[in-house]
Amino acid sequence: MGEIREEEADLVLQEDEEAEVHRIRLLEFPGGEEAFELTAKFYYSVKLDLTPATAAPLRCAVERLGMSDDHSDDNLVSRADRFISQTVLRNPRDAIRALKSCEGLLPLADDLGLVSRCVDAVAAKAVASTPTTLFGWPIADDDRAGERQRRQERRHRRGGHLVRRPRWPVLGHVHPCHCRHEGARRRP
Repeated sequence: MGEIREEEADLVLQEDEEAEVHRIRLLEFPGGEEAFELTAKFYYSVKLDLTPATAAPLRCAVERLGMSDDHSDDNLVSRADRFISQTVLRNPRDAIRALKSCEGLLPLADDLGLVSRCVDAVAAKAVASTPTTLFGWPIADDDRAGERQRRQERRHRRGGHLVRRPRWPVLGHVHPCHCRHEGARRRP
């Protein structure tokens, strides 16, 4: 298994005499203290709570420590990879969270293929979306949006001046047919 080099660890003693707590900061360790804690929990058979935000840092930490399946079956490498493949990459929002967590893990996350897998998962979901929605969010084609805007403008021409209907209700403003704003004419 791998080891933590001396330049990666910075021993910091907390000044709280009542608690007598010692902390180790891992400045150069991929994923920092949180990823190291997850690997330690695995080592001591404590249940791991993986999330999309912790999966990539954990995978990088495991790689750095050399915890591969060569040492034992179903080691943390295969568990982390399985969680990423079966959970994180199936949901574009989770893939984006995992991708965001890779920022501080470069170039190792890129070397392990985590960055490209997350980007590919988001792109595949975008390609599979319907032409009018992306991840459930409506999108408008520029030509269709422009035509829709022109239709609305034609509908709202009143008394020789153009009144654009606001997208959201504006305080004190009523639809042109019923309002008293400057330049508007009342319907007979």
